[in-house]
Amino acid sequence: DLKIRDRLADLVDIIGVNEYFGWYDSDPADLTRLLDTYDHDKPLVISETGCDIKAGTAGDHLAPGSEAFGVKYFEQQIAAVRASHVVSGFCPWLLYDFRTQRRQNRQQQGWNLKGLVAADKKTRKAAFETVRAFYQDWSDDGRT
Repeated sequence: DLKIRDRLADLVDIIGVNEYFGWYDSDPADLTRLLDTYDHDKPLVISETGCDIKAGTAGDHLAPGSEAFGVKYFEQQIAAVRASHVVSGFCPWLLYDFRTQRRQNRQQQGWNLKGLVAADKKTRKAAFETVRAFYQDWSDDGRT
């Protein structure tokens, strides 16, 4: 049962959720399930979401770390947010890739790769445009 249960929920004005359904949690539909059970009378913000995307990496949408995977990940996230009327904000984690000693695996090699822009701060990953288009549409719908 996916539901926001937090003893502090009654004390705050906004509820923020850091979620990675489809990345750390392998089922992207879990975000929809979570949103469908939201029963608080206050704004909900997806305050953190994302997946590793290595800029320029080819592969289909099933290949973790590929540009296509990143686009598909954000398309699924955005579809869940669009289908729900409880979400008041959506924030990818993060804008730029950055160096970190905590990410010493074969894929990351000392980098957090969840940025929509590569560490050079110039190379936009394909998912950047997906998120950008969503923000533009969402703003046009008056949901900002």
